Amino acid sequence: MCLKKLQAEVDFSEEKEIPSKNLNGMRLEYYIVENDIEPSGKSYGIEIIKKEYTNNDGTYMENIAINDICCSEKNVKIIINKLVDYRVTPITVTDVIEDMVGVV
Repeated sequence: MCLKKLQAEVDFSEEKEIPSKNLNGMRLEYYIVENDIEPSGKSYGIEIIKKEYTNNDGTYMENIAINDICCSEKNVKIIINKLVDYRVTPITVTDVIEDMVGVV
């Protein structure tokens, strides 16, 4: 069974934070993904969802889930906190996780 828990949200609403003039807002959502593994353990991963709100009332979304990063929820929370601190997006998170996993 898979369980997904929201760990953090980051809203970008000020003009200097938004990367394009065609956007009027952006949000990043960071989730812990918990999976059951056989015979009686758990594995933890992350999911990041990026939502961009356009000036013409449209919404663009991108996301990525990376499962089985480690067997410790505590370590995944540490990783997510770093991702939040640096505003890591779905497009770059795979490279960042590859660099971090051996360090945490």
